[in-house]
Amino acid sequence: MEFYQVRARLSLLQRHFEQAESIYLDENAVSEMLDIYRSLYKWDALLQLAEAKRLPEVDSLKKEYYTWLMQTQQEDKAAEVLTCSTLLQLDATLDAL
Repeated sequence: MEFYQVRARLSLLQRHFEQAESIYLDENAVSEMLDIYRSLYKWDALLQLAEAKRLPEVDSLKKEYYTWLMQTQQEDKAAEVLTCSTLLQLDATLDAL
């Protein structure tokens, strides 16, 4: 394990998620931080990071989040995510016109 990973994991143990994210991003280890957020079920942070980094897999991550919400019977949150995603797609379509 590299030194930055040790520092980041210590931050995670202290529940300093933003600090851990900063450490991973300083090392250009975006996918590692996404995996950590996924394992902690911190989907909002995961999607925010993916969107900020303009990753091509943002849509597939949103689908994965929606599926997880449905599997865990969080239909209200799933509807919110679906509505938000639909509105963003509609906004992007209108901007393209």
